[in-house]
Amino acid sequence: MPLSRLILRTPIISVRFPPLRTQPSQNAGVVDDDLIDVVHIARCGSRPKLNHFSETSFPRCLLPLIVLLSGCGFFPPTESLESERRKTEATKEAIRNSPSLQEVNRVCESLPKTDSFHLILMRKSFRADEEYITYGYLADEPYEKVRDIFVDFFNREGWTDVYEQPGINTISVRGHKDGFSAGFTHEPVHRGVNYTLICRRIK
Repeated sequence: MPLSRLILRTPIISVRFPPLRTQPSQNAGVVDDDLIDVVHIARCGSRPKLNHFSETSFPRCLLPLIVLLSGCGFFPPTESLESERRKTEATKEAIRNSPSLQEVNRVCESLPKTDSFHLILMRKSFRADEEYITYGYLADEPYEKVRDIFVDFFNREGWTDVYEQPGINTISVRGHKDGFSAGFTHEPVHRGVNYTLICRRIK
């Protein structure tokens, strides 16, 4: 079948809001600053159907298909994987060399995660006037389950000002405690990540 006849379908994501405070977005259309360059807006979600490729047509169609799927976030190209590994290692090294970042990182490490959370990347703040660390995970848990786990954790551990905030194709849960803001953002899978945990020191 020619590549031009691949059928692309975009799934509809339905989000049910929980009975906790929802933080209104004051900047509609703007991605949460907490995510910086980690969280991207993924709009592909496409799933091609491949049938009856002949031995001669398959090699010609394989390369365009890889490019198509890579662009839609199904799997990053090799260069992106190497870049992510380098940035993650640089983040770990920066944490080892900074007692202040170690404090922020301890907050991130204390956040609840299920066994299905697989670490894909790590990032740190790049500005001298702020400190945050982000962890990018791929997990098959539904948003509602992760939200409930975090809300229960925040309540048990004495976190305050816990809220849920919708964004463009994303939804986040945040809490505050002892001069830190922490939580997670859920998004459609992009660059191998669908859950981003973030911990920030509040000035």
